[in-house]
Amino acid sequence: MKHETQRFLSYRPSAKLVSVTHMPDTSTKLMCRVSYALDFIHSKRDVYKLVSGWLVSDYQYDQTSYVMPHYWVCDISSNSYFDTAPHPRNRVGNYDYLLDLDVFTQSIDPYYYPPFLSMEKDGPLCAHSTRTRVLLTSVDVAELYEILIRDIVKHY
Repeated sequence: MKHETQRFLSYRPSAKLVSVTHMPDTSTKLMCRVSYALDFIHSKRDVYKLVSGWLVSDYQYDQTSYVMPHYWVCDISSNSYFDTAPHPRNRVGNYDYLLDLDVFTQSIDPYYYPPFLSMEKDGPLCAHSTRTRVLLTSVDVAELYEILIRDIVKHY
């Protein structure tokens, strides 16, 4: 397990590292993250289920790791995971997948996501919504949704 993932798990110990096969649906256009998984399982709900969690990136050129909320698919019979979302602009990154069903179960709407997070190599953990950056000492999914809602209400 990479250092970035271990660090994020220290903030969110209930999340679980899982192996996910990336199988992008190349016939789709870039859209909302949950749409790929929902479209895939739409007529196959007896075979697949929607799961949620986090993608944890490697440290980037700016010495920051990014943690994004994400949805993917679980094959119910084999309990194997796969991601049907294409990589944006064909950028393939090295991501760890952390299963955390709170991302989905605590959502107020399936098309709202908690803010993405950043972890500077030797710096703080931060949540980023549209116009807000908040320093965090822990990762509480309900609190992340509150940051998102405050940002929406404040700016509209």
